[in-house]
Amino acid sequence: MKKKTAICSLLVISLTVIIILGLNQFKQIKRADTLANRPPSTNPVKTLVLTQQDWQPFVQTTGLISSDSTGLAIQASGVVANIAVTSGQSVKKGDLILSLDNTVEEANLNALQAQYNYYKRTYDRYVQLAKTASVSKTDLDKAEYEYKNIANALASEKANINRRKIFAPFDGKLGIINAVEGQFVSLGQQIVNIEDLGDKKIKFFLPQENIAQLHYQQALHIELENPTENRLTLQQLIEQPSSSQHSHNIESCQAYVSNIDNGLDTQTGLIAVEGVIKCDKQPSPFTDGMFAKVKIALPTIPNQFVLPQVAVAYALSGETLYILQDIEQDDRYKTQLSDAFKAKRVAVTTLDRQGNLALVVPNHQDALKAGDKVIVSGMQRLSDGSYVREEALTDVIIGADEPTQKTRL
Repeated sequence: MKKKTAICSLLVISLTVIIILGLNQFKQIKRADTLANRPPSTNPVKTLVLTQQDWQPFVQTTGLISSDSTGLAIQASGVVANIAVTSGQSVKKGDLILSLDNTVEEANLNALQAQYNYYKRTYDRYVQLAKTASVSKTDLDKAEYEYKNIANALASEKANINRRKIFAPFDGKLGIINAVEGQFVSLGQQIVNIEDLGDKKIKFFLPQENIAQLHYQQALHIELENPTENRLTLQQLIEQPSSSQHSHNIESCQAYVSNIDNGLDTQTGLIAVEGVIKCDKQPSPFTDGMFAKVKIALPTIPNQFVLPQVAVAYALSGETLYILQDIEQDDRYKTQLSDAFKAKRVAVTTLDRQGNLALVVPNHQDALKAGDKVIVSGMQRLSDGSYVREEALTDVIIGADEPTQKTRL
């Protein structure tokens, strides 16, 4: 009896194990069948429609802005008697800026003026007497000598007084005056800087490979950088009048190449180029000593593929991007994907970059064409042939737009 009970228990246990193993096997088969028939996963991506547009290439460098400015120094020593202008004042050519105490010099000038008047009358009288032979030739020559000698002495004293004054050499704007009335100044001491209010100049250097791309009167694009705001171009300053204290005059400025040096610097291998910045309105938005970015416009290249740089994957093996490719009807039926696409990898070469944009060409002809949809977001998990799902493109593409605020980091 006990033997029969043990056999029955063993059978029950065996049957239970078989049932459990069968159920697990059945679940695995069903799971595998479900996975095999499940539609492939898709990655969400955002795209841009590829169009052909004109590309404006530039040669970019940094230049130093200057003008015909100079420091005005005194040509004599003495005590400052009069300062006729104020710091920052605009002056015309010939305007008096500063004069020293000329009390002694003016007294000498008055004495010489009296002698000059006496000798001039004497000489004129001898000239009249000589016409009637009433005076000897010796006396006439002596009178002429004394007259011319005192005239030269008078001119010399007037020049000496003018040397004790500073006049504006051209129309311009004064800097800070480094003197006060009553101060003793020495010979050659610089009193004030004067800046020409005419055209500004910008000097920059380029490598020798760019010489062939330069020519006189070539247009220059100048960019200024506001330390508290983003970089501002001439066009941006025009469009955003509130972004700069000089924006009310920037639209009147144009720049072009005015001079190209006739040789390379033997130490640096660079050639010096000078440009002129013409501003119709004053004051000029440019200041002497200001650094500015210079872009030299090169001939426009028509019908080019221009994309955000984030659309291009850069690697040691080369540069690639992804475009959307329609799924064939049979594959669409098998995969049960009605709104999906395949990501096709295209090898490209970046020819130029400006800001966040890149000029690209396909490595194989006809690999890209106008109207293709280029993936600009979500390609980190993609490979050639991956299934993707297109999402609506928002106004902001991460990495495709420059930030509105920039730092110096």
